[in-house]
Amino acid sequence: MEHHENDPISHFLEKADIFKSLSQAERRELRGEMTLIEIFADEGLFEAGDPGDAVYFVLEGEIRLESDGVVVATRHAGEWVGEFALIDQDPRSASAKAGETARLVRWSRAGFLGSLTSHPALNVGLFRQLTSKLREDIEARVAHRLESEKWQLEMAWARELQQGLLPSPDATLNGLELSCWCEPAGQVGGDLYDYAQVEGDSGGGELGLLVGDVTGHGVHSALLAAMAKSCFRNQLGVDPQPSAVIRALAGTLELAMGRRLLMSVAYAFIQDERLIYANAGHPPILHVTHDTAIVTRLGALDPILGVVDADSMAANQGEQPLHPGDLLVLYTDGITEARNLTGEEFGASRLEALLARKSESSALGLKQSVLEAVREFVHPRSIDDDLTLAVIRVA
Repeated sequence: MEHHENDPISHFLEKADIFKSLSQAERRELRGEMTLIEIFADEGLFEAGDPGDAVYFVLEGEIRLESDGVVVATRHAGEWVGEFALIDQDPRSASAKAGETARLVRWSRAGFLGSLTSHPALNVGLFRQLTSKLREDIEARVAHRLESEKWQLEMAWARELQQGLLPSPDATLNGLELSCWCEPAGQVGGDLYDYAQVEGDSGGGELGLLVGDVTGHGVHSALLAAMAKSCFRNQLGVDPQPSAVIRALAGTLELAMGRRLLMSVAYAFIQDERLIYANAGHPPILHVTHDTAIVTRLGALDPILGVVDADSMAANQGEQPLHPGDLLVLYTDGITEARNLTGEEFGASRLEALLARKSESSALGLKQSVLEAVREFVHPRSIDDDLTLAVIRVA
């Protein structure tokens, strides 16, 4: 809205550096081209992409320039905003809104450009202002670049550390052939796999294999995945039975529930030629019989961890006999939910059909076949979810 009391625009024209070279008559002429406006906190002045219709001088308050919701600059009393879109005639490159109630002088595009022609002295002041802003912008960009490079280096270290926490992707333990893969969608992710030999009561060797998927792909998910891995290893030394492992993981997740993260897990415990398993909200463990190539789904027995209190979990476990040559496949939904250009998912049926065709493969060969099939299916798209796969072949 327009204000005339005490004529703040005339006062502004007398004090602002850019207009000091003008005569009083010239300032009075410019005064007629300007209006006073007021906007309140969080109210928008203009949006990115808008045409440049005016330049604004801040008399009181604060104006924030935002790009994609991030504040990239602020303007306070004595500063101006919006002149670049008038000069280069491109759309606004950022949005502007009030950080607090602000009073501004609005100078229309026609008045601004016309005055630069009719009052050449204004160009000197404009040049000084633009030079100052460009210098400020360069300094901000350099600082941002340095901070970004530091962040990228730290994330690269975090990725290296996370990958280093995983056991060897290929191993032969207790007559079982293992081959695993874990690839985060970003620098770090929320997927994990882990396995370890466990000494049974009879002295015979047993094996526990865990695959988990924490919601999200960022740092918080990666931290929880690391906590889950540590919990899993500790629990194997106490009680490796699936029900005990699931309860321990549920308790660990409960400690980190400040961000309301969830985690699905599938745990395969191989003992005395049988599979004892737990599954909390995870894609099914797939059992491929050697003699018939039949694929059996060993699905979820409990809800995803984090939905119910750890003390309320039933922590169910199931059993499945194993025979020489049988295959077990554990994976995260990054495999089955990988999409091609048309939006179609790779899907559980396509995965199971591949396992049936490749039932004679080694664990390593089957893992490679699945990963190649998924990547070929999504090409030329990239896979936008964490990708984890673990294959066990019974000798």
